[in-house]
Amino acid sequence: MSTMPGYGSRYWAERPPDNRRRAYGRYRGDTTADVVIIGGGLTGCAAAYALASAGLDVVLLEADRLAGGATAGGIGAIVPQPDAQFAVVESLAGLRAARVAWQEARRSAHDMATVLAKLKTQSDLKASHLFINAVTPEDAVALHREQDRKSTRLNSSHVSESR
Repeated sequence: MSTMPGYGSRYWAERPPDNRRRAYGRYRGDTTADVVIIGGGLTGCAAAYALASAGLDVVLLEADRLAGGATAGGIGAIVPQPDAQFAVVESLAGLRAARVAWQEARRSAHDMATVLAKLKTQSDLKASHLFINAVTPEDAVALHREQDRKSTRLNSSHVSESR
């Protein structure tokens, strides 16, 4: 039975033993392809799979080990929204562009899950709720404002602490 490594360890990188991870030689030479993907993390590998499945000739380049960087250090979640504050994106790009960004992030998360479900791998992929915690009352007000501002066909609700 495997135990979770200590704080600061890369959980996903340490799970499979080295003899269970394929090694690939360095790329040398010239080639042509319809698509070249730089980065063999979860997103790069899933994109390569989806594009190759659609009939495109794909080359995937990774400097180190497949799924060894951010993927290995991540929490293993597909988050359905950008890693930014809606208000900041809105101030830089406008309300319409910000709403489109959030809608496309949600759609992209669904598409990623669909691609991963097609892979012949063991996975405990399942839909889950996303909670954003407000630490202070001021944070709660800001989160309410964010949700109200970006609400256009986006499912979101507020959960309040009961006292």
